Amino acid sequence: MSPQLLKLAGQEGVRAKLKKWEETLKTIEAVLIDAEEKQLSDRAVKLWLDDLRDLAYDAEDILDEFAAEAGLRLLKKHEASSSTFRSLIQGFSSGASSIMAGISTRSKMEEISSRLEELCERRTDLGLEKIAGGSAHTAAVRQRPPTTCLTSEPAVYGRDTEKARVLDMVLKNDPCDAANFRVIALVGMGGIGKTTLAQEVYNDKRVEDFKPKAWVCVSDDFDVLRISKAILESITLSSCDLKDLNSVQLKLKEALLKKKFFDCLG
Repeated sequence: MSPQLLKLAGQEGVRAKLKKWEETLKTIEAVLIDAEEKQLSDRAVKLWLDDLRDLAYDAEDILDEFAAEAGLRLLKKHEASSSTFRSLIQGFSSGASSIMAGISTRSKMEEISSRLEELCERRTDLGLEKIAGGSAHTAAVRQRPPTTCLTSEPAVYGRDTEKARVLDMVLKNDPCDAANFRVIALVGMGGIGKTTLAQEVYNDKRVEDFKPKAWVCVSDDFDVLRISKAILESITLSSCDLKDLNSVQLKLKEALLKKKFFDCLG
């Protein structure tokens, strides 16, 4: 948020609520590793994770609403100080529609807070625990499972808006930067469905025009040489025995030169 929006957030009591959300999310995030393991054999845990994903998307939408509403208020305030239609704008700013929009957003934020607290309580009922680090077993548990471009979910619901946003960024035709490629990052805490969303986008018919396409599992060990070789092998469908990064990336550049490619690092 900009300094002006942060100030308005403080006035509206939003900042305190976001702080509370952050604290509760830390409590939930501490047990996500345990939840991701148990969901394979416990349907109740899987439903808990699904509800957490839905909550994350709803919270993002509400924060977008607040930012839009707050930005509109700041714009009106600025215009009111310089426009010849000052009285008209001030009247509109304090009108019923603006008041109702503010009430609606605050009401939705209260709902998010309630759902967050409920998820926190269910975490205890499900027996989800924080996994402490230090042992070899814990390291194995913490290691992310490998991913592929194939989704394990037979049907995906509730992500149409997010998928449309990502596809819009992937497919838009405006010029890329000087490097002649675009990078799109899906960020968020573990377990909210980033990989599934990436799989949905990767397999969408609208990205079939990208040739070649490559899906590479990155894992927690971010090795640039390994990842570069994996992309090259996926594109060329042949093994790469090169040992140094420079040689691999030169080959990769040659393979992608003047091509419309789509690489997903999952």
